[in-house]
Amino acid sequence: METPFIDRFGLTEGVKYIARMFVNLERSCDNDTYASGVTEQNFCSVDVSLRKAIQNPLMVSERTPVSWQGSKPLNDPESSAKPSYCRLVLHYLEWLAAVEELATLDEKRRLKLTTKHMIATILLTISFNTFKYGSVHLLLCNGFFFPQKRKQTTDRYRNEIEVIVNELERNVVNRLRELKVCEEEYVLLKLVLLFSHSESLGEKHTETTRRLHGKYDQILLHYVKHSQGNCSVEELIDRISSLFELLTSLNSISEMAELCLVHIVALDIAGMRGKLTFDLHLRQHQ
Repeated sequence: METPFIDRFGLTEGVKYIARMFVNLERSCDNDTYASGVTEQNFCSVDVSLRKAIQNPLMVSERTPVSWQGSKPLNDPESSAKPSYCRLVLHYLEWLAAVEELATLDEKRRLKLTTKHMIATILLTISFNTFKYGSVHLLLCNGFFFPQKRKQTTDRYRNEIEVIVNELERNVVNRLRELKVCEEEYVLLKLVLLFSHSESLGEKHTETTRRLHGKYDQILLHYVKHSQGNCSVEELIDRISSLFELLTSLNSISEMAELCLVHIVALDIAGMRGKLTFDLHLRQHQ
């Protein structure tokens, strides 16, 4: 798999360049510095097909600042679920649009890859930003956080959300804190996640995504190796293993989150039923 930046700058500098490029992309998707959103135009919609949303992500949500630094407890999930979901989907689709290797896949496979790891990628994004901003609460977006002392309820989906939040806090956010994961490791880990477990894409495209997975896997390994210069070989191996274990935890938690979203969309809770949510969570992209 060709990597022009490494060919041009050499292995160490090329890897650093790629990592910084994706860090800058992440900040652009956050849109916290150069805000283009206007409150009066703040909208969200799940009434757009996934195909159209990929072509124009702004059909899903106004590009408001993502506002990771939570200042408001999420006490009324129903009123905040749809705008928060749409803003996070916009963040994901804008990030995805900048991953140029996706152009090597045909449209059907791009749709399948887009849906396959969306939940796990978004969960990684909110978990990392919770760690990055030093929050004791799991951050959502739009200035919301999940309060630690949540109201007792008999509502099934709220209880499911609480289990998911607790799992993320315990198995992902706490581990990010322990490892002190840097932004560069995080953005490269997102790319490894995107191109993992691709067997269902068909033989030709599976081979392509395997090579892409191997490419970003190696870039992450080289970045960790050169950024942890004072570590012993054993410490280096432990760190890399711990980073990959995060993906295992995320994939497990994302399965719970996916089932919860299927329930929410099917019952049209919080107005979440629409073409987009059907395509993302209910439709089988064959």
